[in-house]
Amino acid sequence: MKFSQILCLGILRVLDTFIFRLVAGLGLCVVCLHLVSHIYTRSSIKNQSHYPFEVAVFQSDGTFTQVNYSTNRDFKPENTSFLAKFPSGQDKSSDGNYSFSYKVLKEEPQLQLIEIETIDLENDRNTWATYVATADTIMPLSTRIETPAYLPLCALIAFILVQLIKQFIRYVRWCFTMSIYSDE
Repeated sequence: MKFSQILCLGILRVLDTFIFRLVAGLGLCVVCLHLVSHIYTRSSIKNQSHYPFEVAVFQSDGTFTQVNYSTNRDFKPENTSFLAKFPSGQDKSSDGNYSFSYKVLKEEPQLQLIEIETIDLENDRNTWATYVATADTIMPLSTRIETPAYLPLCALIAFILVQLIKQFIRYVRWCFTMSIYSDE
């Protein structure tokens, strides 16, 4: 047996260990959480948005405040705009329970595509709201959410994927072992 063959068999054996499957499962669980979040994105145009739908109201100096658009659709104080002066920004609540940030995804004259991320530390969830803003109006597009309620589904998907990877690695190891013995 050549050294390279022994090395390949050793690498395949390590990939078939419990520790590797555990690490791969945890990594896939995190990936699946983002994937499930994107799968469950809801269209706000069809009035199916996740609660809450947060928007940013900007002062003339560029500072902003968060407004819950789900419950207060007509809110717009005087001397403010829904258009951002800066490409991104963030703020925290006074009690420290949530963080609020915005990012301008696309900008045209008097029109912006804005994504709002709200991190709620009290309820342990992240929400994203995407909308088109003009100086005085908002058109909601979509919302998505990451919440611990998605973890059982993500763990199940990750477990299934790890089992498939395990079977694939064992098949490759078996094929490699058979090719080594058939060469002798």
